[in-house]
Amino acid sequence: MDNNTAIIFENVTKRYNLITNKLTNQPKLLALFKTRRMGKEEFLAINNVSFCIDKGEKVGILGQNGSGKSTLLKLISGVSVPNSGKIEINGNIGGLIELGAGFHPELTGRENIYVNGAILGLSEREIDEKLDYIVSFSEVDSFIDMPLKHYSSGMKVRLGFSIALVIENDILLLDEVLAVGDSKFRSKALQAMDQYMQGKTIVFISHDLNQIKKICTRCLVIDNGILKFDGDTESAISYYQDEVLNKKVDYYQSFLNSNKPSIKSAYLNKLLPDKIRDKITHGENIEIDVAINLGKLQNPKLGIRIRPKDSKVTDLVVIYSEYLLKFSEKVKFSINKIPLYDGIYEIDLILFENNQVKQIVNEGLIFKIEDTKLDYKLEGIIRLPYTVGISIDIECDEIFGIKNFDLQSRNLFIDINFAVLEIENVEELVIILSRNTNESIVRLSHFTVKRGNIEKYICKIDMSMLADGDYSLGYMLINGEKKLVKRVDHFCSFEIGCCDEHTEALFLIEGEFYTS
Repeated sequence: MDNNTAIIFENVTKRYNLITNKLTNQPKLLALFKTRRMGKEEFLAINNVSFCIDKGEKVGILGQNGSGKSTLLKLISGVSVPNSGKIEINGNIGGLIELGAGFHPELTGRENIYVNGAILGLSEREIDEKLDYIVSFSEVDSFIDMPLKHYSSGMKVRLGFSIALVIENDILLLDEVLAVGDSKFRSKALQAMDQYMQGKTIVFISHDLNQIKKICTRCLVIDNGILKFDGDTESAISYYQDEVLNKKVDYYQSFLNSNKPSIKSAYLNKLLPDKIRDKITHGENIEIDVAINLGKLQNPKLGIRIRPKDSKVTDLVVIYSEYLLKFSEKVKFSINKIPLYDGIYEIDLILFENNQVKQIVNEGLIFKIEDTKLDYKLEGIIRLPYTVGISIDIECDEIFGIKNFDLQSRNLFIDINFAVLEIENVEELVIILSRNTNESIVRLSHFTVKRGNIEKYICKIDMSMLADGDYSLGYMLINGEKKLVKRVDHFCSFEIGCCDEHTEALFLIEGEFYTS
């Protein structure tokens, strides 16, 4: 094996035997023991798969449920061995897969750190050195000497993630682990993961195409145990989506025929998923119907998030809403007069158990917004309600400034003073609202104030749809000929909250959930 190569698969095949006898009564069971014959059917989980992954490469594995992704991880990690073919691994392998595997409910958090650390290969001295970091990062300081059976599910996952984060490996296997914890911890975990993954070979399995785009430069597409595609991430995702969409009826029918807890079907405006839905005019209503097999899920919840397709910000979520499922297995989510600007948007459906991600379905639910009337063709995502009134009592010595933010009503009040302008013939002020994310500045909306005979105005902007986070305001000055005179992208900043549970979303639009 070349020293620059981390993983080699050569014509690897993995078979499992499916038992076909139905042992429904005692005579059949006795007959089985006597004859020692059992009906078997061979199942090819991985079928003649070959690929090579270089050191430091970050590779995603895409495929539907049951396609062979998890079997592939087991083969790479050595948990399972192939029936034929050759696998070569160059380096130590670790995984952030089953977080907290081996935790004992009767042991304290501290004791579980030592037990789990030993399982993962750490010596007692190494655990002693890393203990303070693990406890601090997991945010369970006050509970560390309490039995684990009293921990919430989120606390257990945070502790398991923090332990795994201190294990040094050359090859890292990830399986939906980046959905760990609440949004505040998830943000911290993602930052830590960015550093942790530096220089490592990554193999990442996820149904979340946004995370795949963010982490991976190359992807393998697995379908029914066969390697269908191997190439750059964008091309692989396009291939994967096209394949899924071409088989959308079979794809959703497989959920309908399954008894496992899962999202069985989803319809947008009463239509099956398609490549792009017929256009939805800005301000129209949308409805998403979801059928779910709850099975024996504990505390199940359904999350619905809407993202701009092909956004430059890979993890951008424009709308997020969540619903605690009780007895109903059919849920309708509706948004009246959707305020999104023109663009193509994708819908993700997320099934939770005890606040942990059980399943993500994000293939095929796509819609297009058209016919938004924008001022000056500005970039943006959403139209926020605002009003402009005349003001007398203004002390603002600049073109505009934030006067007040009412936390209760979530209204932002901005003073505007055209009198301070030294530029002649300015007829309009366009205020630009942006959100400051970890990756970039995202323009959200804009508000036009027309100058009349009065020089001083007050603009009230309804911010109730905005999620907590850091925001900035810029502006443009427009003359009487509708030409741009001056533009300032960043004029001032302000902050909303920072205590909301879903700060990764830009907007928390209050759609309505119905059950049937």
